[in-house]
Amino acid sequence: MSVFLANAAGFENAGLRVTNVSTPFLTLANSFVNWGSMGSEEWRNTMQQLRNAPQSEVEILSVSSQSVPAAGGTTLSIRGYFEGFDKTRDSILISGVRVNPSSISASRNLDGTTSLTFTVPKYTSGSFAKDLQVVVNNIASVAWTISYVEATLSPQILSMSESVGLPSGGELVSLTGNFDFKPERGDRISFGGKAISDSDIESITTLAGVTTVTFLTPPHSPGAPFATSVEARINGRTTNSFSYSYYA
Repeated sequence: MSVFLANAAGFENAGLRVTNVSTPFLTLANSFVNWGSMGSEEWRNTMQQLRNAPQSEVEILSVSSQSVPAAGGTTLSIRGYFEGFDKTRDSILISGVRVNPSSISASRNLDGTTSLTFTVPKYTSGSFAKDLQVVVNNIASVAWTISYVEATLSPQILSMSESVGLPSGGELVSLTGNFDFKPERGDRISFGGKAISDSDIESITTLAGVTTVTFLTPPHSPGAPFATSVEARINGRTTNSFSYSYYA
């Protein structure tokens, strides 16, 4: 915001503008009525007072949702007074942890407020209730509380990259679903009723709350059906199944 001090002769004659000022700043500036007659020392003292005037507060006015899924990946919007927010310098904090700056976008509203939209990170540890703050120029807002909630839906496989393969096995297959796959807690991929070993899991990636697990298929067992089912066991719950067939 640029504010021209029209009643300040010294500024007016010089064509100077005062930018990004708060109401207390303008009140102080307008209290000086004889700018044109100031000497250099008085001018410097006055400008120092203006620089020391209190700045506008950083304040959250509203949040688009008070609860977010524990898996993260959803979009949240904050509206408030965040004048001059720069994601390369400033930050959004969730209980002190900085939100990924690359996921933040800022837009100016007609009422003078700013909206910040960002991708919520997934829950990691501690209380499900988290403090949400915005920091601008090292000034932090009063915290708002948001809460992570566990998904109530059962984990589900959304797609499988391959449905047929060689009887010798060793084919790469990727399962994608709305689950958080953690082998360390006992999560497993079941292939024809047998668990895929950890050594045969090639990668686990998660993006926007959706996980892809890539693994090597086991060889076909002699005498077993050529068609089999693939499913996942996630945190004690079983997903839906997809069909996979070996070439006869």
